[in-house]
Amino acid sequence: MADGRNGAIGIGLAGWAAAVKAAADLTAIRNSQLDGWRAFAVLGVMWLHWVPAVWRGHFPFEIGLFFFLTLTGFLITRILLRERTACEEGGGKWHFKAYVHFQKRRMMRILVPCYAAMLFAIIVGAPDIRQHWLAYFGHWSNFHMAFMEGWPSGTAHYWTLAIQVQFYLVWPLVVFLTPRKLLAGVFLGCVALAPVLRMILAWRFPEIHHSEMITFTAMDYFGVGALLALAIDRGMKAGDGRLNLAAMAAFAGTGTVAAACIADVATADLISIAVLDDAQVREVVGEIALRAAPGTVIAIHSTISDD
Repeated sequence: MADGRNGAIGIGLAGWAAAVKAAADLTAIRNSQLDGWRAFAVLGVMWLHWVPAVWRGHFPFEIGLFFFLTLTGFLITRILLRERTACEEGGGKWHFKAYVHFQKRRMMRILVPCYAAMLFAIIVGAPDIRQHWLAYFGHWSNFHMAFMEGWPSGTAHYWTLAIQVQFYLVWPLVVFLTPRKLLAGVFLGCVALAPVLRMILAWRFPEIHHSEMITFTAMDYFGVGALLALAIDRGMKAGDGRLNLAAMAAFAGTGTVAAACIADVATADLISIAVLDDAQVREVVGEIALRAAPGTVIAIHSTISDD
């Protein structure tokens, strides 16, 4: 999934720029242009999880997922900033009341259809949700799936919902309680820290097969969206040229980030690996060979002695 990460942010920024050039007022309550991009993101997630692997080719359909998280960060932060402004103008103690109000609106829209779909999955016999129903209904299925080598049949997409529910619970506290002058720094910190956490998990915790499913490692997508929302809140105009520059920079970085796990490396056509001993050959090359497509070239650089 490494190849799609910066591309997702690039598409998000490019799409946002295209929307504003089409005269969208992103300070409005509802934007049909963003609904269209949301549909694109959902289709990418559905294609990634539900179609046979041989249909996918080399296009990184996970871009849809990462863009969806970026869009979520933008929309939710925009709502929270607007709510904060209204509450601060009204005066008084507002933090707890605003937090509860946000959770009621958000959870009513999400949890009822979500639980109905989960019950349907149990009825039709989806195996993983039957065995680990608490992880799904408790919205920590992302942590559960992160330790799985493969994907659960029929319910793999629920990890993205779990991350979003966790984001909804924590992010209002960040936006409401952080001093306004520090919000940009906090959001930038999320963007900078998440890739580092992905690399640490990939290098030091091999038992985690899908490090991108750990909530903290997805905060760069949420953070980029939040930065866009904050820029609008502070008066950035539609069609600002800096958006195009940011989009091009994100696209230019596509493919240069570290892979989240060994399986991500297997998507490349040419793979170059440096190993220290026989154990690394068996571990690294063995896992790549299981996932690499026919015709993939693996070049091994070794310091193994002759004996």
